[in-house]
Amino acid sequence: MKKIIITGASGILGNYLVKKYINEGYKVIGTTRSKNIKIKNKNFFLYKVNFSSKLSTNKFFKKISTKFKKVDYIISCVGKSNFKKNEDQWKKGLDDNLLSNVNIINEFSVIFKKKASFTKIIVISSIAGIKAIPAPISYSVSKNALNYYCKLKSLELARLKIKINCISPGNILMQGNVWEKKILTDRKKTLAYISKKVPLKNFCLPDHIKGACDLMMSDAGNFITGENLIIDGGQTINE
Repeated sequence: MKKIIITGASGILGNYLVKKYINEGYKVIGTTRSKNIKIKNKNFFLYKVNFSSKLSTNKFFKKISTKFKKVDYIISCVGKSNFKKNEDQWKKGLDDNLLSNVNIINEFSVIFKKKASFTKIIVISSIAGIKAIPAPISYSVSKNALNYYCKLKSLELARLKIKINCISPGNILMQGNVWEKKILTDRKKTLAYISKKVPLKNFCLPDHIKGACDLMMSDAGNFITGENLIIDGGQTINE
């Protein structure tokens, strides 16, 4: 049975992917910083981890290495763009979107060593790291740095037979997320924005992202590393 780690499993996208891969017969290791996830399945294992802490990340991977021996895939959904008003947005933006992923990738490769061979790592980024869109500057800069980090890191990881790629979605529409709230608040204005900015005039759906993950995880993705797959309906090339 294939084993997959999904970080940020309590988030809307992470939780969606957890349920999908459990249903497809994977052994899923989910992580969350503080929230519990109400999923009861013998093939689901939940851990609370603060990936912005190198020590916490190290302890997590030591536990996983002992319990599961081998991990086939990692999908990292850690990161956020909505910060509280009293938070240091630059520190939070870098910690949550860049440094947490750096810790995940570095500590995994160190702890698992030879057992990490042939693992595929997929990092969920954002088109905010590619194109200037209405998003916090700290979030956009962090995602841009994350994309470049993964590209450079792919050279080092290739020597360990680990593949790493990013997926950058745009305007994800899911139940309970920011785009659904925008539609409920002002449907006409929101749809007009999508129609103007996105050539395919639609939202990115979670199945689009999962399909991209499936591609990277399949044999067809065996010769892909250091890339950033953009799923945005053409928004980033639309002037």
